[in-house]
Amino acid sequence: MTDGMAIAARPAGTGRAAGAPALEISGLDKRYGAVRALAGARLSAHAGEVHALLGENGAGKSTLIKILAGAERADAGAVLLDGRELAPRSPREAERAGVATVFQELSLIADMNVAENLLFGREPLTAARTIRRGRMVATARSMLERFDVLGVDPRVKAGTLAVAERQQVEIVKALSRDPRVLILDEATSALSAREQRWLLTLASQMAAEGKVVLFISHRLQEIRSLAQRMTILQGGKTVAEARVDELDDEAVVRMMLGRRVERMFPARGTPRDEVALEVRNLLLPGRREPINFTQHRGEILGVGGLQGQGQRDLLRALAGVSGHRGEVLVGGQPRRLRNPRAALNAGIALVPEDRKGEGLLLQRSIRENISLPVIDRLRTSLFLSRRAEQRVVDEATARLNISQGSMERPAGTLSGGNQQKVVLAKLLVSRPEILLLYDATRGVDVGTKAEIFELLHELAADGAAALFYSTDLQELAHVCHRVLVMSGGAIVGEVTGELTEERILRVAFGAEERKRDADDIATASPADTEREAQEEEAGA
Repeated sequence: MTDGMAIAARPAGTGRAAGAPALEISGLDKRYGAVRALAGARLSAHAGEVHALLGENGAGKSTLIKILAGAERADAGAVLLDGRELAPRSPREAERAGVATVFQELSLIADMNVAENLLFGREPLTAARTIRRGRMVATARSMLERFDVLGVDPRVKAGTLAVAERQQVEIVKALSRDPRVLILDEATSALSAREQRWLLTLASQMAAEGKVVLFISHRLQEIRSLAQRMTILQGGKTVAEARVDELDDEAVVRMMLGRRVERMFPARGTPRDEVALEVRNLLLPGRREPINFTQHRGEILGVGGLQGQGQRDLLRALAGVSGHRGEVLVGGQPRRLRNPRAALNAGIALVPEDRKGEGLLLQRSIRENISLPVIDRLRTSLFLSRRAEQRVVDEATARLNISQGSMERPAGTLSGGNQQKVVLAKLLVSRPEILLLYDATRGVDVGTKAEIFELLHELAADGAAALFYSTDLQELAHVCHRVLVMSGGAIVGEVTGELTEERILRVAFGAEERKRDADDIATASPADTEREAQEEEAGA
C-alpha cells in the first residue's frame, strides 16, 4: 500500500468500472464569502461501482454533494454525467437528471406524515386534482415493504419517528426514484448495526445494477467493506484518488487531516468515590420496568443495547425533555426535572440525537448559539455584557477548535461535524455536573472524534459524570468505564471489567432472546402450553 499525496485515478478492479467514468467532476470551485469551500475539486466515478468520498468536516464534501443535488451552484468547474453536462439549478432538476441524495442532515418535513414525505411532489391525484389519500398511504406502504422497512407506519407524522427511522424513510424515498446516481451522505451514522447492514446491501445491489453510488462515511471499515475506489478531499481540494486497497487506514487519515492522529481513544481515568447521579425507580412513558442505577463523579457510563430499547427515552427524561415517574438525585440532592431548564439548573446538560432540530438555532450565529444556555449569567442589570459573552465563546471555541470563519456566521452554514462542535460548546459553557451524550460523534470525522473523546476524558478528570450512548459499539468499549445494557425500556445487564464489543453484544442479544421467550409464553394458548408439556414429558 502506498501513502503518497497525489495518487492518480484508476478504474476499480471490476469489469464494470472499466472505461470512461459515468460521473466526472473537474475544477469545481465554490466560495461562501471569504471561505473557499471547494478549490478545484475533482472526482471520477464509474458505473457499477461504489465510490467513497472522504475528508474531515469542512473539507468540502457537503458542498460538492449539494452542487450535484441542485441545492447549490458551483462558481466554476464542470460536472458530466454519462458525457452530458450536469448543472441542476434545483433539487427537482437534479432528480430529473437521475441524481438522488440522502443528506446527512435529514430533510423530512416533520408535520407531514411518512406517506406525504415519500410521495412529495408525485402524489396520486383524482380527476379533480385532489390527493387520493388512501392510494397515497397504500403506495407508501408498498414502497416501505419493497425495501424491507416494516416497522414504520406511513400514516404517522415524520416528526414522531426516531432519527434512525427517519433516516430509513429518507433512504427509501431516494431509492424509489430509481436514480442513475445515488448519493449517501453519512447515511449509516444514525443506524443500528442491523440497519447499517441493510443499507450496505442495498448500496451494493444498486451498484450491481450499473448505477453510480457515491458513499460518504467516516467509518473506514464500512468503506473497505463496500467501496471499490475513493476520493479524498482536504481544504476543498482533491488530494488523492485511489483504489480502496491501495491505502491503509493511517495513510487515509493523514491525507484527510493533513496530520497524524496519535490516538483515537485516550486512557481512561479512575472514577471518584462520590456519587454524582442516582436514579431510583425511574419509569419511562409506556414502559413497565423501573430503572435503577448509580453513577460516580468522573465516570463515563455507557448505555448500550440494540437500538430503540429506551436509551433515547432515558436520556431525554434525565434532561427534562420527556415525562417520567421516579426519583433522580444529583450530588445526593433530589431534583424534579420538569423541563430542560430545571435539568440545566440541576447541572444536567444533553447533547441530543438531532443536532439540527433540537441542538441548534440554525439561523442564529455561532456566537448566539454558544452563549444561549448561560445568557442570564452574562447580563449586567438589564443588558448583555458583550465582553463577558465574547470571553465565554472564545474559551469554548478554542477548546473545541472551531475555526470556520466568523462567529457571526449562521450555525446552519457549518458542516455537520462543525455544527456538532457548536452543540458541544453549548454544553461546555453551561458547566454541567452530568453530561448526557446521545450519539455525540454521529457524522463527524476521525480527527473530531478524537478531540471529542479527549474532551470527554478531560471533563471526567475534572469530576463531571457522563452518560454516553453510541450506535458504535467500538466507542462504548473504548471510551466507557462500564456499560449498562437496555432492552424494552429497562436495564437488563451491566458489562464491567474488560469492555469489548462482543461482550456488550452478547448481553444485548441475550436480553432480546429472553424477551422473545417471555413473549412467546405470554401469548401461547393453554392448549399449546399443555401440548408442549406433554411432549417434554414424553421425551423425558
